[in-house]
Amino acid sequence: LFDQCLQEFMDYYKEHCFDYTAPYAGIKELVEDLHKECIKLACVTNKPHTVAEVIVPKLFGNRFITTYGGCSDYPKKPDITSLNLALKDIGLTKDECVFIGDSNVDIETGINASMKTIGCDWGFRGEAELKAAGATKIAYKAHDIKEYVDDWNK
Repeated sequence: LFDQCLQEFMDYYKEHCFDYTAPYAGIKELVEDLHKECIKLACVTNKPHTVAEVIVPKLFGNRFITTYGGCSDYPKKPDITSLNLALKDIGLTKDECVFIGDSNVDIETGINASMKTIGCDWGFRGEAELKAAGATKIAYKAHDIKEYVDDWNK
């Protein structure tokens, strides 16, 4: 019964994944700014892969080179398997990248990969959880992310 209910939910979610989904304030502009600077972007999420591969291109066009969502092919974050696959796809090393997210799981993922991390205060969790998880930096608005990336790229 559980498997049947889960499948029905996933079917419904795939059809209705945009009902309450939108980028946070300033994120579309941030993605465009980073793209203009030739910064490679990848999405690693625990959202189901079949949904993530629909949502990301619809919201951001072709700005993300690759997307890895949760599936049975690899463990979910904070395991770094999907992150390593994304790094391979974009042709960069972990030292050339930063992991950005809005939860302790995101920060733990970046730390597990020995990457710099940016915790987004406006998402699922707040500043206290992100700091406790060990975020390298905390972003309070989308533009903060670009400032941190620009500083690290100097």
